[in-house]
Amino acid sequence: MTKILNVNDLCDAIAASTLDDVTQRALIDALETSVAHVAKVLAGHYGTISEHAEYEGGFGGLCVNFRPACEGQECPDVIDEGDEGGDWIADVAKSAPSCSMPLLTGISVASAVPLQNAPIESATLNRKWLATVPPTQTIATTKSRGKTWRFPARMTN
Repeated sequence: MTKILNVNDLCDAIAASTLDDVTQRALIDALETSVAHVAKVLAGHYGTISEHAEYEGGFGGLCVNFRPACEGQECPDVIDEGDEGGDWIADVAKSAPSCSMPLLTGISVASAVPLQNAPIESATLNRKWLATVPPTQTIATTKSRGKTWRFPARMTN
């Protein structure tokens, strides 16, 4: 037989453990960071926005807030099923004015590909952009102008 803990039970066990406060906070921070990353990818997939993840023992556990990216946006079923009684209201100060406008954060000059909010898609598009756009400066042109800077000819990750 084994004991099975969900993420909230795991956070509760960390908080109630005899680990020192610094270690407890570091472990819970790691879980909050992981959950926030997962939430951001899910929110990006559905075109919504996720807020930070936070653990509050006794008050819901480890939670993430999701909100619409624009006024009038419907709540995706998978998010609504997690909190059927929760509010789904656009924060006008943080959101686009209406869903009729495209939800683009920018356009890549080289390939005219919309830049997405999801981290995985953004990384892929950034690599594609870096591969198609020639560098504006090279070590050779900088050296010929009498500068002493040292930097790579092309930035890549």
